[in-house]
Amino acid sequence: MDNTVRVSKPYNLAAIRGLVRDAFTGDELRRFCQDRHKFRPILDHFGPSFSFVQMIDAVIEQCQVHALLPDLAAAIEEANPRQYERHLPHLFEESSSPRLNGVLPSTGTRDGGLLPVPTAPAPPAHFVDRQAELTRLVSCLAAGAPTATTALQGMGGTGKTALVKKVAAEAAGFFPGGVLWTTLGPQPDPFHILASWAIAAGGDVRSYTDLFHRAAAVRSLLASRARMLAILDDAWEYDCPFLLMQNALPANTSVLVTTRDADLAKQLRCRVENLDVLGEKDALALIENLIGLLDPY
Repeated sequence: MDNTVRVSKPYNLAAIRGLVRDAFTGDELRRFCQDRHKFRPILDHFGPSFSFVQMIDAVIEQCQVHALLPDLAAAIEEANPRQYERHLPHLFEESSSPRLNGVLPSTGTRDGGLLPVPTAPAPPAHFVDRQAELTRLVSCLAAGAPTATTALQGMGGTGKTALVKKVAAEAAGFFPGGVLWTTLGPQPDPFHILASWAIAAGGDVRSYTDLFHRAAAVRSLLASRARMLAILDDAWEYDCPFLLMQNALPANTSVLVTTRDADLAKQLRCRVENLDVLGEKDALALIENLIGLLDPY
């Protein structure tokens, strides 16, 4: 097995967005994700009334989180070579030196495959100001109490993940130990998550085959760091986030969970912040921002 770290030039996300837009229609993009195993989980992030632009954003966001941008580009090259060739000159940012493409090495154990780096993605370019919610969340997480556990709950497509990316950026100064970002989804793999957390903390727990022993080892590694913020995005079920919160994170860690499920937020004993759909004024502002992103060149 190849245990080296993939290295490449960083992708130009505006160009990737333009490539996806020009290579597919909305229905074609859905079929593209459905027909490819790696991209099929992205369909879970499409809201029922998502526009084509929102679908594109969801695809790119999830490819960033799971280090799938190279796979996305390669799949589009195969599916629509003409558009790929047209966009190819713009796909990579100019850089004097290559950098890690969002992945960590694998040791070929139970955690086969490359591990995502658990750092917070940048807020989306089309973010619409939700200042009241942003202020409340940052204040709660940065509060004097040693532990702040908060859940941001709302229906799919209300912008939970976009808001939490903004929270991570705004709150980072309160957490000298850093921000751990993990996207859970409907079928999270706690072994894989714990392995990536350990490597981010400078250790390696992949020799631990018992889940609770692995979680305890991660907790020991993280306990040596200054206060951290852990973000568990898109929680669907109870067991994985509960394990991470109770067994892997040090007691002084602030935790922010996003979920569509209000009952799950209460089960996790979180302070619940509800996120409603955008009001008319903010919705119009979002549409204007999205229209401005349609032509990246």
